[in-house]
Amino acid sequence: MSSTNEIHVTPWPNPESQPDGPPVGGKFVCAYSLHLGADEVDEAAVFIRGTTEDELWVVSRVGPRTLDELEKGRYTAIVDSQPSSVPQSAELLIELDDILTWGLAVRANPAGSEVDASQNLLDTLFRSRFGHGWPSRFVRGGLIGQEGFDRLIDRLKTELEANAAAAKKRRSEIVVAAEALGLGPSPTGTDPKFWQARCPSGRHHYVFINADNNQFGCGYCERKGGPDELAEFVAERQKKAG
Repeated sequence: MSSTNEIHVTPWPNPESQPDGPPVGGKFVCAYSLHLGADEVDEAAVFIRGTTEDELWVVSRVGPRTLDELEKGRYTAIVDSQPSSVPQSAELLIELDDILTWGLAVRANPAGSEVDASQNLLDTLFRSRFGHGWPSRFVRGGLIGQEGFDRLIDRLKTELEANAAAAKKRRSEIVVAAEALGLGPSPTGTDPKFWQARCPSGRHHYVFINADNNQFGCGYCERKGGPDELAEFVAERQKKAG
């Protein structure tokens, strides 16, 4: 990688792209409960410092025994314990509450101590999940203890609240239109210009709104445009439903 500060984020990594699990030599960062709306799962983070990159891996749906193995760096045992891939020679079978998922979530140029770097990568991961998943409770510490974790969450909450307050002071035409259409727009908190609203499709996802350029977009429905296009989207769905 170059000397510039390059950061690559995959908020929800797919274990199929890394079937062997986290590389050996990682350090357990911490574990936390991740609130996903209707669901809540425990997730662990693992930090790996390479010669050219720092990496943050996540292992989701972990239980106490799985966390014990993560703290020891026994990733092979964790992967081998999955129902679809248990070999006869597996060293250890861990009792799991659910099937684990894992993957490389964030990678960036090496910077600072391992503690500072892992905290920065975790900050980046949590930001990338705003509106979709929120770390609701500290479970276990490693490189980052509860005090450091709480400081990180408090800082993110303060930023979200400040951005949301700023957004409400600069409502634009498309935000007003979304309100009039009954879509319940609200600031995302990620930036004063970004809002989210219920998708006119009636499905359980959001349309995202940029108040600065008066545009909305829904990747699931492949719809985008300004206030007029949003009104058309709502009218089409109402006609189909009626």
